[in-house]
Amino acid sequence: PHSALTPGQPLQTPGADLCSQAEHRRGPEPGMRQRRQARGVRKARHFQHRLVGQPLYRPALPRVGDNHLVAVVAQRVHDPQRHLRVAAAAAFRHARVIVAQLEIPLDTVQYAFQFARKQNCLTILNPAPAQPLSRKILELTDIVIPNETEAAQLTGMQVQDFESAQNAANVLKQMGARRVLITMGDKGAVFLDDDTPAQTIAPFAVQVVDTTAAGDAFVGALAAARARNKDWTTSLREASGAGALAATKLGAQPSLPTRAELD
Repeated sequence: PHSALTPGQPLQTPGADLCSQAEHRRGPEPGMRQRRQARGVRKARHFQHRLVGQPLYRPALPRVGDNHLVAVVAQRVHDPQRHLRVAAAAAFRHARVIVAQLEIPLDTVQYAFQFARKQNCLTILNPAPAQPLSRKILELTDIVIPNETEAAQLTGMQVQDFESAQNAANVLKQMGARRVLITMGDKGAVFLDDDTPAQTIAPFAVQVVDTTAAGDAFVGALAAARARNKDWTTSLREASGAGALAATKLGAQPSLPTRAELD
């Protein structure tokens, strides 16, 4: 129960113990194949690896429409470079887009993005949970997508509106990012490309129920659109729509919209 959790308290759950102490097989959950097919995902690969580290709990007590996030972060993955070379090489050869976040070690992200660049993959970084990023990782990132809280942590600047988001996006570009997309919930998003002025991505007006997976839906839809060779304007609009639809349902996976719903 939420009332039993206090800031800084380690998360003690069977799942956390499994991820931090034991061999964890990432395999499809019951019904996942059907859900992927409904969402237009043709193929997904699952790998077995060893996660070593203590789970980190970052509590945020929920209010209506707000996120409640629990992060289980592995401090070290056993030989990540070999894992990527051997297990993921085939997937990279046929991939158009790679998405990474920061619940895996930074050296794994960097190596994956280096590998992706050699295969001409678009690299998307969702910097969550936020932590300091090297210039090398940002230079390997085609687009970095923080929310306003993560953008503030990465830049040391408050992000509250379009102007402050644009300033933070400029700082992230100076830090090495090629493109920056800062999401701001019901205020929309700010997109800063190579040589064009920052633009706002207007939000869709919806009745918000639970925003837990809205950011994941946003990033996933953007990646899917770019993989289908959609231009940035169309891709950003689809991403905004997916994030909005996800916020109208309770839960994480159940709230992710299908291709039919997004169309």
